[in-house]
Amino acid sequence: MIGISVMGRDDVIRRIQPVVNGRAHRAGLERGIRELVEVFKRYPPYRYVPQRIDYSERQRRFVMAAIREGRITPGRANRSGRLRRGWQSLISGDSALIYNEEPGGDYVMGDRQTGSHARRGWRTVDDLTARNAEKFMRRYRSAVDDALNGRL
Repeated sequence: MIGISVMGRDDVIRRIQPVVNGRAHRAGLERGIRELVEVFKRYPPYRYVPQRIDYSERQRRFVMAAIREGRITPGRANRSGRLRRGWQSLISGDSALIYNEEPGGDYVMGDRQTGSHARRGWRTVDDLTARNAEKFMRRYRSAVDDALNGRL
């Protein structure tokens, strides 16, 4: 007869328990997603890009009135910060979702990004995700290691 005896079984069970019940995976998702959300929140530095567009007289008057009233400051970023504040994440089970419901976000960072936003340095969500995939995986692995070693 051949028998196998495992010594320290309780220690092995204690170490793999976070993997079995999904705590390690969830912790990894939370850290990785938090990192990506912070990446999405970063605005590119302001860059003035001159445009050769013929505006109507009515548009020109509107812009000039807005400058006089102080609502527009030419040559400076006129950003509201709503896109930055709109980033949310949702983790459910073994999957995660990052979303932004701000109107117009799709034209700035989404699939329908306009040329003017691209020329001003805005990256799409797909591009930012691809560029930061390794950083996400490092955060994920770190959290899983912490969970397996009881540091979580």
